[in-house]
Amino acid sequence: MKPAGNKLFLLIKSLNAAEKRHFRRQATLHGKADLDYLQLFSALEHMAEFSDETLKNSLAGAAFLGHLPVIKEQLYQRLLDSLHLYYMEQSPEEQVKRKLHQVYILLKKGMEDQAGALLTRLKKQITRDGLTFFWPEYMDLKRAWLEKKFKSGLSPAQLDQWRGEYEACLDALRLDAGHAWLKSEMARLHVQRVRHGNDAASHLRVSFDAVQPEGVSNAGKADYQQARSLFYFMRGEMEEAYQSNRALVETLEQFPENARFIAERYLSTLYNLLIDQLQLGDHAGLSRGVEKLRALRHRPAFKQIQGLDIRIFQWSSQLELNSLVAQRKYAEAFRKFPEIADNLQLLEKRLPPQAVVTLRYLLGLIAFQTGHFEPALAQITPLYQENRPAVAEEIYRYALWLYLLIHYELGNHQFMDHLLVSARRQIAQRTDVLKAERLLLSNLRRLTAAIGPGEEKMIKREWQEEMKTLMQVGSERRFFDYLDLEGWLGG
Repeated sequence: MKPAGNKLFLLIKSLNAAEKRHFRRQATLHGKADLDYLQLFSALEHMAEFSDETLKNSLAGAAFLGHLPVIKEQLYQRLLDSLHLYYMEQSPEEQVKRKLHQVYILLKKGMEDQAGALLTRLKKQITRDGLTFFWPEYMDLKRAWLEKKFKSGLSPAQLDQWRGEYEACLDALRLDAGHAWLKSEMARLHVQRVRHGNDAASHLRVSFDAVQPEGVSNAGKADYQQARSLFYFMRGEMEEAYQSNRALVETLEQFPENARFIAERYLSTLYNLLIDQLQLGDHAGLSRGVEKLRALRHRPAFKQIQGLDIRIFQWSSQLELNSLVAQRKYAEAFRKFPEIADNLQLLEKRLPPQAVVTLRYLLGLIAFQTGHFEPALAQITPLYQENRPAVAEEIYRYALWLYLLIHYELGNHQFMDHLLVSARRQIAQRTDVLKAERLLLSNLRRLTAAIGPGEEKMIKREWQEEMKTLMQVGSERRFFDYLDLEGWLGG
């Protein structure tokens, strides 16, 4: 796989439909539709995986095949130019860049009044949109504009004012740099899963206090709030993480949504906020937030995000179902079962494997708890049958127990004998088996051998009494979060 060809292939595969249309429209503006680089674009667009050999075979007979590397580079540059033009009208950053250049041209043409008026508008936009990184270029152009006024009697006070403004702008940039570093450092620690002890945590808390966000731009505030949310999330301080994420969402809402990186950042922050609400048990706030998340797919700036529909389906479905399960609102959750199950089947190959496993388990659990055992079995059987990857290992473990419970409820007692033997072998290979798991296995064996409903009721009552003690043990509690045996046995 040659790097040059691969970078071009990856760029083409990253384009959405609107970006592709814009590129083709730009390429054929002058009426030519048989350009060499357009032919190459079409060939690469239809490839599932990059291969130089496959590419050359698809271009057999093309006149430019002898200088293919040159055409590849030409296409790569044309695509970048097209993307630049496509986003130029939408991006506040690109608008400021264009206006700064327009100020330079107006000054060069001797149109100082027009340049001054444009500088005034630019200052408002840079301040409003938090684009502090443009201050040095802005101030340099303002100095050039002031120098044009020497002959008309520019006062020393005006130059002093310019100097003061420039120094204030540089101070703002220095503050923003501190917040930007803190945010990136926390992101590095989070991604690399660096654990910090109490001493390191105390040092980071001091860093937060040293760079308070007062008086900085919205960009600086956003970086500060994101750094705090990551820090508290890594420390397991969920209330503080929630407050930081809530403040970050409010700050990001003050930016134009088509500003650089804002839509993507807002989407991920809103998701993190919803996770915080789920863990804190704020189910009403979570419900409102999920609707807010789903509404993003209709907003133009968010439509540009790659795989937006997939992410919104995955996140909203997982959050909503987990919230309803946590509240034991199984009947309400099952009303959402058909739509989510249909979409899961439709999107399964495009979803991350862990998302598929999680949604299947949640759907199976909800169907089981509401007495819909056949739909439950349809969701859980694939988890029982397929190889269990390291990802979502815990879910596969609980899927085994749910699979056994479903077959018990369906009355498949002969098959249960085989499943119980298999389950016993599996837990014999583990060193972290919970008492609740052993209790489930032994009681299911007793239930399948029970004679009559009376004996079954007695076994279930005894099981409930044994569970009451285990549910108070911290290490066992997670088992009952995954499997609501209390609700099933008491139902």
